[in-house]
Amino acid sequence: MARIRTVKPEFWTSAQVMDCNPVTRLTFIGLWNFADDAGRMSVSTKKVKALIFPSDVMALSEIRRMLDELDSNGLIEIYVIEDVEYLQITGWQHQKIDRPNPSKLPDKYGNFDERSTIGSERSPPEGKGREGKVVKKKQREES
Repeated sequence: MARIRTVKPEFWTSAQVMDCNPVTRLTFIGLWNFADDAGRMSVSTKKVKALIFPSDVMALSEIRRMLDELDSNGLIEIYVIEDVEYLQITGWQHQKIDRPNPSKLPDKYGNFDERSTIGSERSPPEGKGREGKVVKKKQREES
């Protein structure tokens, strides 16, 4: 399931990020939305292209080049378990995931985590983004 993630100001001045091509930076941000809470997802250039650049004319080889660039800059780690290629986002220290869900995908050693690598509590189901607004409105009315 796609998740809402936040781009913090320090992202733009991170040395690892600044070393990347601008479109590769966008790809990196896009991966955050589709990786699980441990930062893992299966690698399919076709799927990455469809998820992040659905209406753009872009060769799958360009998607692969960007994934390899992210890997070489230490922002993701690409690995293969039982002939399936996965990636794990390693360069998102600025992300804080409250109550992360355990990963259903193996880590680079083939292990399945009981907990995410970013936290330990389970996430509640995602809402439609209006919950906070409703609470604030009720608080103002009661004041």
